[in-house]
Amino acid sequence: MDLVRADSIFGRMAENGANFARVWVCCHDWALAIEAEKSAWRRTWARGSAIVPDPEDPARTCLSVSGDDGATVRFEPCNPVALRPGTDYRLTGRVRTDGTAGLAAVMGADTYPLARPGAARDAWASFDVTFPSRAQEYWLPPTAFRLQGSGTAWLGSLSLTEAAGGPELLIEAETNRREIGFCNPVDCFMLDRLVESAEAHGIYLMPCVITRDLYMDRLRDPASDAYRQATRDAMHVMRYAVARWGYSTSIAAWEYFNEIDPGCATDGLYDALAEYLDQMDPYRHPRTTSTWAPSARDCELTSLDIAQEHYYFRPSDREKLADEVEAVLRHASFLREHAPLKPAWLGEFGLADEKWGLAPEMAEDTDLLHFHNALWASALSGLSGTAMFWWWDQLDRQDAYPVYRPLAEFLADVPWTSGALQPTTAQPSDPAVRVIGLQSPDSLHAWLVHQSGTWSAQRKTGTVPEGWPGGGSWTVPNGLSLAFVPSSGVGVVLE
Repeated sequence: MDLVRADSIFGRMAENGANFARVWVCCHDWALAIEAEKSAWRRTWARGSAIVPDPEDPARTCLSVSGDDGATVRFEPCNPVALRPGTDYRLTGRVRTDGTAGLAAVMGADTYPLARPGAARDAWASFDVTFPSRAQEYWLPPTAFRLQGSGTAWLGSLSLTEAAGGPELLIEAETNRREIGFCNPVDCFMLDRLVESAEAHGIYLMPCVITRDLYMDRLRDPASDAYRQATRDAMHVMRYAVARWGYSTSIAAWEYFNEIDPGCATDGLYDALAEYLDQMDPYRHPRTTSTWAPSARDCELTSLDIAQEHYYFRPSDREKLADEVEAVLRHASFLREHAPLKPAWLGEFGLADEKWGLAPEMAEDTDLLHFHNALWASALSGLSGTAMFWWWDQLDRQDAYPVYRPLAEFLADVPWTSGALQPTTAQPSDPAVRVIGLQSPDSLHAWLVHQSGTWSAQRKTGTVPEGWPGGGSWTVPNGLSLAFVPSSGVGVVLE
């Protein structure tokens, strides 16, 4: 994670009135993770691995470099390894070879022999190499382990420390490190800094804590030992999260999983976690989770405080739904039907292709109309926040932040805590206009969208309206009829 960029993003959000972010800390290898594999030798999306059973102890694993002279296994950590310039370092480990194979460590332009070619070793032997970092060298250079001669070399117990002593730097090189119960120190440090940045900018965070794929298969049968152990493991990682980050006023809520299988028997787990956190989390942060398909059951569970759904507007959906505004309202309706008394939101939203990748049309929407419309529709739909867009890297490139400012200013006047807000019953005289808003006995806060003003409509027609197509009137509660005169505003408040 680029913490400088993250701080810049939080700053741009705050400048424009945005104040909430959902943060994954549950990724195997491509983003932050409290608890995950984080291996320098393989990736979750790639096939094959150099990790093999230890030839002397099959219950353990090691690395294998096999083939002809020059065969290589690369050390590719998820996080770069920091060095002190002008410092001596010590690389140690074990090596075993057969055939004519030897093995060398290649670090940038330097090569360090670990096992001499032609002298097969039928048992593990230790190696110990000392090397200096250069004057301006702050990161471990590209590193690989290269076969010299033909055959197989096995490599294990890799360690890198400063020669004078210090912490282990090759955490991701250990093939026998347990995934569950080990909190990655580098990623946890980065989350420390992320929380501090959020505090500085007035941003509230919802960390998604538990790495789904380490737990999901164990959560099928509540009567099994595996289920009980998964519950204990989940308690441990949540205890760590509360102890390390729960102090911060910028932690708004805990999210257990990102998009777990809604068919998993998670009710018992969530009940157990709720009871545990009620005792252990002194600030009683709200709890939520997410599933890869809508889950009415999770919305209704009393052990989950926030209802959440994820939705991406894909080409096949556009055959069923008129536009992005309708898509937001339909899913808001589902959440409100099954969680009428809870906070609820769309935890992920955006344009996607049929394989859930970034839709090419997103970059084409230079006016960010789909983004604008989904924000306004969700904010006034009865949900507890705006839709949270997934494609942050693309939105950052398109400088989407100013789109938040008018909405934030408009929402500042909504009496959110009065307890009297309800979806508006206001009806426009023009059937091409939708009124989306909230009303109380003495106020109405609404957003008007014309059917020609949606991103979907403009995609179909290829034209952009020059302005509001016309005026109109509303029929609103208490028997009043109010005229609407077109203007540059996108929100209307009537009191």
